[in-house]
Amino acid sequence: MFSKKILVITVVLVTLFAACSKKGSLSTKYIPNNAAVVAIVDIKSLTGKLEKDGLTLDSLMSVVKQHASEKDYTKALNYLTKFKNAGLDLDAKVYLASINEDITKGAGAFEFVVKLKDQKKFEEFIKGLEEKPEIKKGENYSYIEQGEASLGWNNEVCILSIKPETHSYDYFDEETSPKTTAAKTNELAKYFSLKKETSLESNKQFSEAESAKGDIIVYSSSDSFIANTKEIAAMKGVKELLTGIYSVSTINFENGKIVAEGNTFVGSKLGSLLSKYGSSKIDNSLVENFPGSNVQGFFATGFNPELIPALLKEAELLSLANAFMSQQGLTVEDITKAFKGDITFVTGDIKFTQTEKASPYTGEMRKSIDPELNFVFAVRIGDRAAFNKLIDMGSQMGIYKRNGDNFELSNAGEEGMAGKIAMGIKDDLFIVAKDKATFDQYVAKSGKAVVPADAKKALDGSVVSYFVDANGIMNGYSEAYFDSTEVTEKNIFVASKDVFKTLWFNSEKFSGNKMKSKGELTLKEGKNSLSVLVEYAKYVAEQFKIKQDAYHSVEDVYLDEAVPADSTTPVVIAE
Repeated sequence: MFSKKILVITVVLVTLFAACSKKGSLSTKYIPNNAAVVAIVDIKSLTGKLEKDGLTLDSLMSVVKQHASEKDYTKALNYLTKFKNAGLDLDAKVYLASINEDITKGAGAFEFVVKLKDQKKFEEFIKGLEEKPEIKKGENYSYIEQGEASLGWNNEVCILSIKPETHSYDYFDEETSPKTTAAKTNELAKYFSLKKETSLESNKQFSEAESAKGDIIVYSSSDSFIANTKEIAAMKGVKELLTGIYSVSTINFENGKIVAEGNTFVGSKLGSLLSKYGSSKIDNSLVENFPGSNVQGFFATGFNPELIPALLKEAELLSLANAFMSQQGLTVEDITKAFKGDITFVTGDIKFTQTEKASPYTGEMRKSIDPELNFVFAVRIGDRAAFNKLIDMGSQMGIYKRNGDNFELSNAGEEGMAGKIAMGIKDDLFIVAKDKATFDQYVAKSGKAVVPADAKKALDGSVVSYFVDANGIMNGYSEAYFDSTEVTEKNIFVASKDVFKTLWFNSEKFSGNKMKSKGELTLKEGKNSLSVLVEYAKYVAEQFKIKQDAYHSVEDVYLDEAVPADSTTPVVIAE
């Protein structure tokens, strides 16, 4: 059992820490053309960045050491050393693919492809495993199996295939029962017998993706999703709109930040609609006018509402949508005309307060930590008559009372927010704010909060944008809220505040045949972001190991006291 687990671990570790940056076109002939997502990992670049910060494979393996005995740790290192010299071609990129089969049933498989330069050495390694796994023969490959995984190889590549077991669900029964899946070897047989026209080798889009530069390149395509979702495949209009969408993204680990950039390409039909009903750039003032101390998060977008009925019409769903809306006395056109497309949610001054509350079930007083935040939600109004028709529905349902351009909540849940949240219309904006003071300041554009530099990057020239100040939010949580039993959690929280700073993402206006997007996760500066994350993961593992050891230590003392050393009669310990 141990050797088989080590086999899987070492395959993954080698793929993650041993391959380098040569083109892996040979590997693409073993990946189905309909793969939904494919990641190309340039491990030589990643390991080089780690080594610059003094992180070697041995130091990374120390994480494993924290969760294993010295004997097992030594054995794992021994297997890893043998595996690294077992005939793998370490001058090739690693390819990871997700293959869909039936989306509704969650059926699919995962494929890892590594080039092999010496088949004989690799088979010698497999034969030398402690439990002597049985090597079976396929038509043009050899393989071994364990659980949901199977490992196959020929004279060119080594493929690890993982095919999770699917389950059938009964709506009236929470229990799930496993459903028989096709043999895992069928997956390997498929990979090793692919023809050029059915593999990624013939996929022009993927060939272009391979030429991108990044520590990790991610390619995804909508075609696999469509082909494996019967409901969508049967809807001609929807299928035509979604067919041909694919994206190419790169992820790079830089000093103090992880940078992701991507391009999403669409088919001609969807592209023509996006060009005709193009989005508008975000109105930055809707974020910048937020009152308070600091902007700590926002979502903002500017889009052309006319795109909605156009998409529904092309998808052959407009009549159905109007039939549904008619039950509320509305049409899709009403909603389209009601808004201009500017939608913004901004929040800041987030803090957490600790109180004691009585349990509604037992009456017992319990610690409760609740968030408090300042916020503004703003929507730009289009046609006022259409907007009134839409907004008056809430008044008719008794959610709020309307007095001209002012609204007063009459029923807002168990906590009763009536009289607290402020709602109203000012010029062409419909605004919902935390309270009346925030509403008035936002309208008057007074008391503006500080907009961090990363937040401004997110807004720059984009049509969709979001930003999260993770560090600022965590600073609103007091370390005093952790009690004496939560030392591990407190230590990890403190470390997290030191590591994680901000996250932002934006997408530009559709142009030509693509949409560009970019995002950054900002971390502690001074080292490469990959090194920072690895060291953080090591620290978290160490903290949980300390907690685990302390738990077992107390458990051992408890058992020693419950069962005296000279006792020959088992003692029953009441729970």
